[in-house]
Amino acid sequence: MHLIPETVKQIEKQKGVFLIGVKENQPGLLEEIKMIAADDKPVKQHSHSEKSNGRIDTRTYTGIALNNPYLDQRWLAANFQTVIKVERHSYNCKNKTESNETSYYISNQKLKQNTTDDELFHAIREHWNVETNNRIRGVTFREDDLKTKHPTIARNMATCRTGLLNLLYQLKPKNIKAQLEEFADNFQNLLHWLNQCNFL
Repeated sequence: MHLIPETVKQIEKQKGVFLIGVKENQPGLLEEIKMIAADDKPVKQHSHSEKSNGRIDTRTYTGIALNNPYLDQRWLAANFQTVIKVERHSYNCKNKTESNETSYYISNQKLKQNTTDDELFHAIREHWNVETNNRIRGVTFREDDLKTKHPTIARNMATCRTGLLNLLYQLKPKNIKAQLEEFADNFQNLLHWLNQCNFL
């Protein structure tokens, strides 16, 4: 969701918890957050690596407590408590190239002490999974290409895509698109896999 003072103020007022990415649409806040992340001692760090689609991705999560930060007056009611810096290092095993990306998040929830992981870190990881899932649906399954005026058809097709994705995740293919192409070329292989998944 968008980082807007009035929105986070209402969430805080209702005693809710928010965790929002700080991006270029809030340049002043982003610059302040970067300075805090660079200068303040982390409360907690955690690294996580995974290999998929011919890449090895390593994400390092750094949590920093906000102790009386100097922020613009319009953010005071948001009650910011934590900044999380996420550094993503990606290595492409095929062409041997590397890339790095850094993102920042802010929350009104404090980091938990004396634990190896944290629910804020977990929430960010789950958000990445949602983004990956949406990309598969949009690019590989071409979900947006379905043009229909009938909501029932759209819902049924979305349900089929979700069911197929869940089955594919059980198979844990290195490349979902390549696996679908293999099934298209070898129907018996598809039937064998569906039997293994107890789908048939």
